Amino acid sequence: MEKRDGLSHLADPGAEFGLATEHTRKPKFTRHRAVIVTGVLCFGAGLVHLGRQSPTFAQALSGSPAPCGDLLDSSKEFLWENVKPSAQLEWVDCYDKFKCSKLTVPLDYHDKKAGKISIAMLKIPSAFPSTSEEYRGPVLINPGGPGGSGISFAKGRGELLQGIVGKGYDIIGFDPRGIGQTSPPLSFFPSAAARIQWNLKNGPLVNSTEGALGMAYSRAQVLGSIAEANARNASQYISTASVATDMLSIMKAHGRDKLLYWGFSYGSVLGATYAAMYPNNIERLVIDGVMDADEYYSARWITNLVDTDKTIATFFTGCFSAGPSGCSFHAPSPQLIASRLDALYASVKARPVPVYTPLGYGVVDYSMLQQLIFMSLYTPYTFYPQLADALAALEKNDGGPLLGLSTKLEEKLECDCPRTPVPELPGGSDAALGIRCTDGAPVEDDLEELQAHFEKLGKLSSFADVWAGIHLECAGWKARPKWRFAGPFVGNTSFPVLLVGNTADPVTPVSHAFKMSKQFKDASVLVQNSPGHCSLSAVSICTMKHIRAYFNDGVVPVNGTVCEVQSKLFARGSDKDILETLSAEDAELFKVTKELSEGFQVRFPY
Repeated sequence: MEKRDGLSHLADPGAEFGLATEHTRKPKFTRHRAVIVTGVLCFGAGLVHLGRQSPTFAQALSGSPAPCGDLLDSSKEFLWENVKPSAQLEWVDCYDKFKCSKLTVPLDYHDKKAGKISIAMLKIPSAFPSTSEEYRGPVLINPGGPGGSGISFAKGRGELLQGIVGKGYDIIGFDPRGIGQTSPPLSFFPSAAARIQWNLKNGPLVNSTEGALGMAYSRAQVLGSIAEANARNASQYISTASVATDMLSIMKAHGRDKLLYWGFSYGSVLGATYAAMYPNNIERLVIDGVMDADEYYSARWITNLVDTDKTIATFFTGCFSAGPSGCSFHAPSPQLIASRLDALYASVKARPVPVYTPLGYGVVDYSMLQQLIFMSLYTPYTFYPQLADALAALEKNDGGPLLGLSTKLEEKLECDCPRTPVPELPGGSDAALGIRCTDGAPVEDDLEELQAHFEKLGKLSSFADVWAGIHLECAGWKARPKWRFAGPFVGNTSFPVLLVGNTADPVTPVSHAFKMSKQFKDASVLVQNSPGHCSLSAVSICTMKHIRAYFNDGVVPVNGTVCEVQSKLFARGSDKDILETLSAEDAELFKVTKELSEGFQVRFPY
């Protein structure tokens, strides 16, 4: 596989687009010392999902198992099954301070006789009643995936997002079809335990052994058959086209004809699909971490990796700049840090590292190492320091820190709650696979064609083996949707679409945002000059002020505007120096954005 360090891109990540940055003053920086926890956002939007191994970092670092009751909803007094579905929105109090509802919509919008489903929603209410002139309406949010729970996202991050767009808006997270509390859910297996048992038999990454690709292909065939046998009917009704129409139904249930929306990663596909299907029904539409919708619906998933090696190069340059005291994996140059990592890859591939401690045990192999490093690229400002510490320890044959970051789900489950069985964790949803494979064109590749696909990915990025499974898993998928919209993704929208992209995003390159923007009249791209997936992976007052102005005042930034970030890789220190330079309004926005960034979680899309 061709290796590309991408270091030449790093002097000015925005320069290749001929863009001038909006802020030229060098900001002072602070280090984000946050622990990453599970949830759903982006490719997530919030669950960290490593090749279907779902680590909970707070638990991994503490070493304590997560009791079943803790993994379930902490607000045990609220039960979703008690929420009555209705064709009109009937909100009930939930989780102490939120509102919840289930909206009845057609299972098939083209065949009303097919029956009904209920879309579950959670609302962070506006500070103003709907009769007030200060009330602006409901903003729908989507955390990405596909397969991410909008309810979990809104419950965990909705108040902070409201702090960005303004208190005049409701924030509404909804579970798309097949996911979470929306009924009926899509499930291939009779229980979460059965799904975990299947996932435990996952093979290594496709480039790690001679037979790994063949094993992955065969497992895809089996999983496709399981889905066909147990969920064929449900799989026909979970398409993104149907979910886009559900969003319009939600707005109409609020007495509104035009959508207010902020979607991340896969949520950009959902947003672009809506914009193409309903261009006259848009009040505000922000898509953040933009996917090429044509690429998504083709099911190829290739150009996502255009900037991935540019992103890992920021680890090398950031570690070098931090010095030995700031980065445990330091070397005299970025190139030597890259070589140091290559040597570690080779060592672990030849001789995996056994780990046994009172807190946990396992084996650190090439697949685990590659997946963990890839995952770190989603949230580099919070994750790189932990990654550097783990890599330095692994060089000394101590795999404990890295294993702690990659702890398998089954090692952290205990059932102490008699009422409910093993919990369905975010990201375990079978809908994630079902949505992307049903949306995508049929993948009819044989093993040789899959090998060619993998080699094509390898020419783009050294992380091809981590990404290859997204396309490969659909090779066994059989169900086709009742309704599939695959473009064209064009439209003269009733209000310009705002697309947001980072200059070094590992899976949604900013070039995707520029490509998609050309297809919607007067659409604008806002560029954030940072590594990481989606704007919330870093702190940028500039980015958030533009998004706030877009929602509140209808101000669309000049296409190609570039925002700098306050975050700095491997930085240390407090925020005092930064806050002293800010106005009261900017200081508050900084605090909200920082909390969003530090709690930002990503959902790996398989």
